[in-house]
Amino acid sequence: MAADLKELQALHVIDSLSEVCLGKDYCGSCEPGTCLIRYAQDGLRKCLKEKILYVSDGTKNIPHGDSKLYREEALINGIANILVSCRSCQYEHFEDCIVSVIRNCYEIALFGDVRPYDGSNFHYLTRLASDGMPQADEILARFQQIKKARDEELAKK
Repeated sequence: MAADLKELQALHVIDSLSEVCLGKDYCGSCEPGTCLIRYAQDGLRKCLKEKILYVSDGTKNIPHGDSKLYREEALINGIANILVSCRSCQYEHFEDCIVSVIRNCYEIALFGDVRPYDGSNFHYLTRLASDGMPQADEILARFQQIKKARDEELAKK
């Protein structure tokens, strides 16, 4: 499975999502049916509250029509952060996992559409680079930084 609930809390995923948003004053609304970030936040809150790791029809209901501007650096950081929380589950990967739903929301905001993900972070990051995504190097560098920091923290315990 993707990640556990404690790990999602520890990685401050809700805070990472909040950093992406330019604010209600900037865009004028924050409705879950029209806002990618609000949709992801609401899904994560529901998962944490109900102690589950999936959103029913989570991928299907993502508001693909959201064309708001978001903080690009925060989107890059968010994708890297959410990849660290994913366990590269490959065979157990499922689209409605909250980690996948959040990653999809970030991708739509940053790239304009969902990127292919087969359950392997390595394949995902390699594909971003081979597809010529301009943010690929930044996402990889940030992923490596976050993963190293997390691994060092775990080694201390």
